[in-house]
Amino acid sequence: MPITIVDLNAQAAALAGSIRSYVRDQIQTWQRVPWLALRAAMLGQSSATINRAYKFGYWHVCPTLAVDCANGDLCEFHDEDPHVATTEKLLEYATRLGIFDGEQVIEMLNSVALEGLMLEHLQPDEIESRRVALNEERKRLRLHPRRYDATMRLPLPLPEPPYYGG
Repeated sequence: MPITIVDLNAQAAALAGSIRSYVRDQIQTWQRVPWLALRAAMLGQSSATINRAYKFGYWHVCPTLAVDCANGDLCEFHDEDPHVATTEKLLEYATRLGIFDGEQVIEMLNSVALEGLMLEHLQPDEIESRRVALNEERKRLRLHPRRYDATMRLPLPLPEPPYYGG
């Protein structure tokens, strides 16, 4: 029996569903991203993607597609407002599945933060000053209060942050 358009559409929807599940299954990893992005930014290694992660809680895998770090949902951005990512949008990136790997994002943010720390050759008192500034910035931004405890003392240089499950 030949394959029909209906069959192909069903397979496309199944692939998009699998991508959504893959991302959502990494929820504990994605919930760590805003904290690590803030740490990288405070160490002088900032970018638009890093800033959006700690300010708004979305990790952009491309300019118009992002992971909501609170719940692992994939969202499209057409203006400033997020919308549930369409099957078509997910299929655009089906050959580049690595962009949906939260552990790769964590590794990159740790690497970027370490690079920033090493570039600055910080003295112990400067590290403490950065720690205080990081805590103050975190409190000021309130980093998604439903998921993060802004009162905790953030250690530097680079430990793994605790999990802030939602």
